[in-house]
Order: sequence, then structure tokens, then C-alpha cells
Amino acid sequence: MDSCIKSEKTLKKEYKDESGKPVMLVNISVPVLSGDELFKANSEKLYGGIFDGFLSYCEKKLYKKAIKESAGEEFNPRGGVLKYTVSFENDLFFSAFIDASVFDGKTRSKVARLSQVWSKKEGRLLNFYDFFNRADRERLLSLIASEVKNKRTSGISEYKKGVENLLESCADFSRFYLVPGGYAFYYAPGELSDSRLPEVFITGFKSEKITAK
Repeated sequence: MDSCIKSEKTLKKEYKDESGKPVMLVNISVPVLSGDELFKANSEKLYGGIFDGFLSYCEKKLYKKAIKESAGEEFNPRGGVLKYTVSFENDLFFSAFIDASVFDGKTRSKVARLSQVWSKKEGRLLNFYDFFNRADRERLLSLIASEVKNKRTSGISEYKKGVENLLESCADFSRFYLVPGGYAFYYAPGELSDSRLPEVFITGFKSEKITAK
């Protein structure tokens, strides 16, 4: 199987102030996909919009803030990074996630993740109910709760107090992507723990649905 990634749309640029002093670094990368016309058109619209939106934020808000604060003695250049990761692909599906983060000169912001599951043949983004039903929600929460308990007991991860309640109150089953053999569901940084990265839980439940026939 050939990958549907035709190329990449990238930007790696250093921004300077009027004196030539570097004040901001931007690194952006999104995929350019090939395939049926509808798939190409819809994916180009989505990833192009993500690219343009993040670049606009960096060039307008982040750069403006960098210029304002660049006169400080301990100034460090600001930074914006947006990158994609392909998590799964077969003849039927293409799945990826995009992580965006901003460096404010002192600390890197928590990673904001946006995931996609594409139907190559239909040329559209798929959602939770393309793979699951309403009854599956409780089963998935139970599987995630068991993994949290195991990680906490073994000392692999530290979670917030009352994480059992947070698992349900913060659950957003639109946040998932395909992986070999199953699905990866994730919580945003800061929801379950103090981690700056998303909390990811992988399940093979109903994984037969992502196997090409």
C-alpha cells in the first residue's frame, strides 16, 4: 500500500525586529494528501486552514508580544511549533494528529492536540459513532479507568485527586485517532494530571472495524 501523503506544506522561519534581532521562531508542518478528488479537496481545506490559522496567530499575536517584550535584558525569542504525526493508514483509512505548542520565552505551553480519522473512499472525516455506539461509551470509560488505576498503582503516572470523576466529566470521545490494532483516546493536558502532554489511552476494542477488506 502506498501512502496517501503526497508532500508536506511546511514553514520554518525566523522573525526579527527592526534592528535585526531575532524575536520569534516558527516551525509548521502539515500533510498534503493524494487520492480521490473529494478526499484531496477536503483534506487540503482542513490542513490548509490549520496551517494558516496557526501562522496567523504567531505572526499577529505572538510576534506582537515578542516585539513588545524584546527590549528586556533577559528576553528569549518566542516560538511556535505545529507538527503532524501519522498514527495509522491502510486502504480504507488515514489517521493522524496535529500538535501545536507555543514557547513564551520561559516555558513551552501545554500541547494542544487535534486528531483526524479520514475515510479515503468517502473523502470525509469520521467520528466516534462511525465506529462505536452510545452503549460503548461506558465500556470505554471502564477500560480507561482500569488503565489509570494500573498506572497509578505501579507508579508510572501521577494523577489529580478525584481522577475517577475527572475521567467522565472531561471525557470527549471526539478526541481519538486510529492506531495499529485499535484506537487511541486522549484527554487534554491538565485535565487528569499536571502533564503538558495529552493523556493517551489505547484500546483494541472493536479493532476489526479498521481492517481493510
